[in-house]
Amino acid sequence: MLSLFGIAAVGCGFAGYASGLDPLRTRLPVYITAFLVCSVIFVVLDLDRPNAGFIITSQQPMIDTLASLSAIND
Repeated sequence: MLSLFGIAAVGCGFAGYASGLDPLRTRLPVYITAFLVCSVIFVVLDLDRPNAGFIITSQQPMIDTLASLSAIND
């Protein structure tokens, strides 16, 4: 998770630096980049916890796989 946050900070920093070098000074690309990076981080964090959050996934396939693996080993 720390590397994800570090990469996001560096990416947004580079976007801000490049925007500062541009003579037109439009901030929209920087805001869009920051929004997309934050969205990806929130989706990754939400998928990391399958039983809570906005994206809730069933654990039944994992339970079925465990049962089938236990049946093979017995």
